[in-house]
Amino acid sequence: MRLNSLTRSILILATLILISVLAAGEESIYKVFPGNPGGKLTLKMENGGSARVISWDQEIIGVTYEDTRIGLDVWNMSFDASGGNLSIIATLDDPQLDSGGLHFMIKVPREFNLNINSGGGNVTIEGADGTIIAHTAGGLAHLNNVSGSAQVSTGGGNIKITESRLTGSATAGGGNIFVNLESGWMDVETGAGDVTVEIEQIEMIPSRNTLIRSGLGDVTLTVPENYPMNLSIDLAYTQRATRSYKINSDFDITQSETPEWDYSVNRDNPVKHINGSGRINGGSRTYQISTMNGNVRVKKLR
Repeated sequence: MRLNSLTRSILILATLILISVLAAGEESIYKVFPGNPGGKLTLKMENGGSARVISWDQEIIGVTYEDTRIGLDVWNMSFDASGGNLSIIATLDDPQLDSGGLHFMIKVPREFNLNINSGGGNVTIEGADGTIIAHTAGGLAHLNNVSGSAQVSTGGGNIKITESRLTGSATAGGGNIFVNLESGWMDVETGAGDVTVEIEQIEMIPSRNTLIRSGLGDVTLTVPENYPMNLSIDLAYTQRATRSYKINSDFDITQSETPEWDYSVNRDNPVKHINGSGRINGGSRTYQISTMNGNVRVKKLR
């Protein structure tokens, strides 16, 4: 008897689940759902929780979940599977309970769209190719080896994007942001924290403005030596700053500094601005870089 690909996938996952059950006892719950390439996973953890989503070459969705602190009995879990898509909503019977122990491990087809939202906890996504929305109110958001488009945000927590091919945005209310792209672009902004953006390859992208901002902290942009771009840099520093700040660039840029203190925003702690600009390798996209009380570095990829 010949088995179709879905049947084979389900048999493989069933074997993995049996092994996991024998190893983990009754602390975790395992579920299996059909998942079509191009489908969508929605996960909402309204009361907080962490999630790790990994892609694999199977047309099924494997879901493992547990709560190592208060157990699963106090959770309401809703699973809605339709047309190769899956929606999961996790809510507590009593929102006052400590929900920090909830964790999902989910495997999805490689070409899959994701919408992951946590009220507080780490969110990790690996290997996905699609449209990705990832948000946590507090915690680390980490994307690794993903492709497509992404909107990544934290209310307060670091963002890390590595070895990816993306367009989109990364926004933190407060926290450091590290973005390493093999190709693509991302608007990056944090209320306070250091920002690092690395672009490894040159590709033909329509001219656009790309924003890299920190409300307070260092900003570093690293690109290939022959990368075509326009630079517009605004480094503001306050009169009460405890150290000096500067713009360092491996590329030729023009710099200027405002001679007078600007009292318009805060009369008790006025600011001056160091501005930098340059048209690099003929220009193309424009990077608008800004920070307050932090250094700006523009580096050539080594």
